[in-house]
Amino acid sequence: MKDSSPNPYLFFTGTASGRTSLNRFHSSFIIYSGSCLHLFDCGDGISKALLNHKIDVTLIDSITVSHFHADHICGLPSLLTQMKMNGRRKKLTIYTYEKETENLRSFITQTYLFIQRLPYKVIIHGFRQNEDFYPDPGIRIVSRPTSHLQKYRSEDTGGSLSFYCSSFLIDVNGKRIHYTGDIASADDLSIFSDMNPDIVISEFAHITREELEDFVSSFRGEIILTHYDDGAPALYYENTTGERPASPLFATDGYILNL
Repeated sequence: MKDSSPNPYLFFTGTASGRTSLNRFHSSFIIYSGSCLHLFDCGDGISKALLNHKIDVTLIDSITVSHFHADHICGLPSLLTQMKMNGRRKKLTIYTYEKETENLRSFITQTYLFIQRLPYKVIIHGFRQNEDFYPDPGIRIVSRPTSHLQKYRSEDTGGSLSFYCSSFLIDVNGKRIHYTGDIASADDLSIFSDMNPDIVISEFAHITREELEDFVSSFRGEIILTHYDDGAPALYYENTTGERPASPLFATDGYILNL
């Protein structure tokens, strides 16, 4: 990752889908505002991903969890432990949907990690749909739900789950970034169309090539793909001759987007 810099950027710590890859880590990224390192998602292997990129885990200021599928949250207890073992002392804020805060706290506790015993303060903050939250004065985020988890609503959970999967509009340094999170329909790609995003960072594991091509043809900004299977780039471009277009760009682990 970049050395300390006053200029904001987005760093892809992982770009793989839920299918474990030998060559890439599960999808996650860091936004640096110039004063804050904010991590989006922390699935299985996040601690090793950060170590691989030479990112000091004690410098992560805050974390946002998009939803509770394993490839987006299961690395969190281990990451908190690594922060402890590496001497963290400063506060850490974790953001999740407001109706999942107790589930998140319970998940951490069930790994025999007790927040109150950590040598640093952990705050779990519940964000609301369509309401701004600010991990840092230079980072504004708003969440809206995708359809990703709606197919599970028929399962009886006793009301303990919200079935909320976040898509985010992230405003940093005057750039509006739509991070789709996990989706289930091409309609989810346009959740924030009313906010005119400059950049869309989309997953490419739950929509078809044709659906993505339709979106690419209609969106005038930059499109970056993450959360994709190893063979996805070759499949997407299999009938393309000549030089590949600049958009969409398949991000790779370690890719830096200057903001």
